[in-house]
Amino acid sequence: MKSSVQQFARELDRLCRNNIPMSQAFDMLENTAKSNMDLIVINVMRDSFNEVLLEERGA
Repeated sequence: MKSSVQQFARELDRLCRNNIPMSQAFDMLENTAKSNMDLIVINVMRDSFNEVLLEERGA
């Protein structure tokens, strides 16, 4: 699973460097998921990212 997280993080970085918004980048990752575990990892990453955004906004 560690390699999956690293792979998805690299792909998110690549997409964002190409000016793709994070929400769209996560959607694109979901569309390329090869297993249910991939979907879980991607959605945990998305939820974690959204939690960080909420904390930064002071919610």
